[in-house]
Order: sequence, then structure tokens, then C-alpha cells
Amino acid sequence: MDAGPPPGPPTAEADLYVAQGTPNQNFGAETILRIRDSGNNRALVRLSQQEILQRIGTGTLTGAVLRMQVVNNGSNWGTAGRTVDVHPLLVPWSEYAATWACATDSVVGNSQADCSGPTAWNMDGTGARPWRATATASTLITNSTTGAVEWDVTSDVQAFLRGDLTNHGWVLKKTEEGAAGLVEFGSRESANKPELVLTVSSAPPADQDGDGVTNGAGDCNDADPTIHPGAAEICGDGVDQDCDGVDSICPLSIAITSPADFTQVSSLTLTVSGTVSRLTGTVDVNGFVATRNGYNWSAQVTLRPGR
Repeated sequence: MDAGPPPGPPTAEADLYVAQGTPNQNFGAETILRIRDSGNNRALVRLSQQEILQRIGTGTLTGAVLRMQVVNNGSNWGTAGRTVDVHPLLVPWSEYAATWACATDSVVGNSQADCSGPTAWNMDGTGARPWRATATASTLITNSTTGAVEWDVTSDVQAFLRGDLTNHGWVLKKTEEGAAGLVEFGSRESANKPELVLTVSSAPPADQDGDGVTNGAGDCNDADPTIHPGAAEICGDGVDQDCDGVDSICPLSIAITSPADFTQVSSLTLTVSGTVSRLTGTVDVNGFVATRNGYNWSAQVTLRPGR
């Protein structure tokens, strides 16, 4: 007999914090998840994909909130408070082997980074960060914040369900990591475990814009029929038509519109102009930087006789 999904929201299957000041130390067994600026500390949390699927069952996900419980507030968040962001992680990591320096350190505790390639990551310095640059949600922490703190991660969990994003969990970090602010949340090793509070509808949600995809099925703008998973993406327009979380970058193409091919010139100084497919970036014409005006550019080029 099927007992059905376990009661209550899913709790973390893995969590820890990483500390810049001790880059080769693992904190996976700690009862706290610390975020602070003094040698940046960041928290990592992952919820079980299987548990998420069990809780949803045959229903439709309409909401997902990551809930953390404050167990210690340093009360140093300034007069207006400061925000903590949540970003989906893009690489796998190990609860009892992840450090600031490594996603998985093969020899934890020897005061050096034992990782490379897919087991390494860039928490600072050069190179891409192991999380999506755009935060999913931000929550204000003040000097008086206690109890439950929540982030709306509905769009991420919907992406997990569609397969657009692999569930590696989230990193929680301060928006301004150089500013003061200490908060400690309970970890899964404590009585104050991180939770993912799911809202599930048993009835199929209405398709508001008639594009065949509902908000519960991943339509990120159910008021616009041109926006839905599988829609044609228009690059560089600032709109995420296919609901994958980003606006695609246009392929780079540069064209010269003047002078025409085989034009004879009588001066060594020549004005060359044309178009470019992106609104950002520098156009260089044989070492001469062009002046940009939107998608148009022009440059004064000095020719070299006999070359």
C-alpha cells in the first residue's frame, strides 16, 4: 500500500556554509549556516528533487518558498537593514567535502585545496562563479530579524521540474558582501532545518494568455502569448521569450556600409562606417576604435601606402 508523500514541506538534504577566511575547511556537520562579511561566509542549501516530486504528485506547482530559521542575528545590519540574495547553483557539490576552494575536496582537513576541473570552483578571484549571476530573490535582514526568513524560489523549482535547470540547490549571500551583517540560520543538523514550502494546486491553472502553457507549467508571463517555454527567443531585446531565465545574446556580426567595395580614395585618412548586431562592446577597425551610436559605428582610419 502506498503511504503517500511524507507530511510537511521538504527539508534540506544537504547544506553547509563556506568561509573565505578558512578556504580549505568544511562546515558540513555544523548546526548553523553562517552569512557574514568578515572573511565572506556564504550558505549552500539543496533540497531533494525526489521529495519535491513526491510532494507535488499529480498536482501543479504554483508556489515555492525557501524558508530558513534565524538562530543568531549579529544586529549589525545598519539602520535600514541589508539584503541577502539567493542564487541557483550551477555545479554539483558535496556536503561533507565542499569548501570555499573546492566543490568537492578529496582530502578534507589537510589545509590545502585537493580539487581540479569539475570538483573545483571559483568563489572569488577570476573565473565564472558557480551560481547564476541573476538572483532569484532577495530578502531584507534587519537588526531585529528573528524567526523564519523566506525567499520566493518558484521560478527555480519550476525550472527544476521542466528540466531547464538542474537542482544543485542555492547559494545564499549578501547583496553587498563588503558591508557589515552577520546572520546564522539553522542547518539540517539542527532542530531549525531549512524547508521548501510548496503550494500545489490539484486543479489545472487557467491559461491566461491562450498560448497553450499555464503559469504552473512554466509560463513566466501568462499575460503575453509570445512568452512561454518553447517560444522563439529574440536575442538582445531584454525579454526572456522562452522562459529559460535569461535573454539570449545575439551572435556578433559587423558590417561596413561605407565606403563601398573597390572605392578609390585620394587621402590617407578615411571615414569608415557600418553597423553592429550588439548594443555593447567596442568596434576596432585595424587598430582604430570606432565611435558607437546604437547599432551604428564610424571610425577615422589612417591608411598605409603600399600595404
